[in-house]
Amino acid sequence: MIRYDFTGKTVIITGGMGDIGKATARKVLEAGANVVVAGRHEKPEVMEWLRQASENVMFVCCDISKWEDDENLVSETIRRFGAVDILVNNAGINGQQPERKPFHEYRHEFWNEVISIDVNGTFYLSQIVSRAMIEAGKGGSIVNISSVMGINPARLQCAFTVAKAGVNMLSRVMALELAPYNIRVNNLCPGSILTEKTYSKFYSDPVKTEKLLSHVPMKRPGKTEEIAVGVMFLASEESGYTTGANLVIDGGWQCGFTRDW
Repeated sequence: MIRYDFTGKTVIITGGMGDIGKATARKVLEAGANVVVAGRHEKPEVMEWLRQASENVMFVCCDISKWEDDENLVSETIRRFGAVDILVNNAGINGQQPERKPFHEYRHEFWNEVISIDVNGTFYLSQIVSRAMIEAGKGGSIVNISSVMGINPARLQCAFTVAKAGVNMLSRVMALELAPYNIRVNNLCPGSILTEKTYSKFYSDPVKTEKLLSHVPMKRPGKTEEIAVGVMFLASEESGYTTGANLVIDGGWQCGFTRDW
């Protein structure tokens, strides 16, 4: 097993109070990093759990769809730890019922909300962080968390699938234009991951679980730690010649149909 070493590195993780965000924060803290977790609301129990790994962690309240919040997040990070070496754009929303509607009935207000967070927020924060990295002159690494639904669309979720497809392409554009500054940008597309939300919506119900996993060759949901390890690889020096890549961690979801024809 690769033992990643993030000693001396400062990492910003958005959506840090969610299951994937906090799993990633815990992993990089254990690997020696300074970590800033950002979110719209702090969860004291999550921060207490993270501090069990290291005291070099802080929370910054941030709505990534607001430019001024993103500027504050970066300035607070630099104030506390001196620099930003790694950014993990993990924050995003999809929307559950009653927002899941067919295209012709989809509320444009909710479309704007999803795009403002999933696309605009990723663009805003990445631009502010990349400027700080360029000024520092040490390069850096940015990892954008997208989704398999940004590769293949899903019904009743047009805003989310379009937003994540946008993140996929934004990652490639960023990689192309930031490479001269030694800033690598990579994309990670999770499949169905076992979180508190997916458990309550799907995996607590055996019938829904069977239906959801019917097209996943590995026949199980992913673990948040498996996504965190993927983020660590893309963010680390072990992937030093990798930029503009898309790492899909989905149990085979994207391989094709699992049934015979």
